[in-house]
Amino acid sequence: MVVIYSVLRILAVALFLYLAWRKLRHDYDEEGLMSYLWMFMLMFLIGGRLVYGMVHWGVWNDSVWDWMAVFTKSGFDYFGGYFIAMLFSFFYLSSRSWKIWNLAEDMTMIFVVFMLMMLSAEIIGSGFSVEAMLWLVWMILLAVVVNLLSGKYRSFAWYKSGKKGFLFLVANILFPLGSLGLVVFLGGNWMMMGALIAWCLISVLGLVMLGDIAENLKVSK
Repeated sequence: MVVIYSVLRILAVALFLYLAWRKLRHDYDEEGLMSYLWMFMLMFLIGGRLVYGMVHWGVWNDSVWDWMAVFTKSGFDYFGGYFIAMLFSFFYLSSRSWKIWNLAEDMTMIFVVFMLMMLSAEIIGSGFSVEAMLWLVWMILLAVVVNLLSGKYRSFAWYKSGKKGFLFLVANILFPLGSLGLVVFLGGNWMMMGALIAWCLISVLGLVMLGDIAENLKVSK
């Protein structure tokens, strides 16, 4: 099981890097793009591992190397990894004057597929459970919705600007909403619920600011 877990995670990382490179290589400097993708993945893996270790303090007492054993030992905080990777992305892309919304949009579906593979590996590594399967089913549903919206949102009359970033922000609205439902159902803590609600509201605000939705909904003149 450990071998399958390790192979799945390595394949998930390799597939993410390849698909992102293939989709973005013609729009960005290739050397800078590959540096960004590798650093994004590194921030995600290290961040998720460190956050999990701090939240579940004492889970890896045998050796300090267990903290970095992403591909051999289960235990990962996907929320923590995601936010640390996105924080890095903001500063890195700003420093290179790249359009953040465009790149985030183009990577959204690829990242969702990556998350599906990572969760599948997590289930194999930690053992099957109702909680893990519910999270996997939710990610599959999110992937289906994101795929349906991809390339179609510019035909929506209420999204008049047609700017890129819509798919990324909608995914960041739907994911915390669905996750909130799961956390409530599974009896999660109030801090997590509050964080998910804040995440969703911030993404809604971002969507309103990105397009001409506010004007169309008569929120502003």
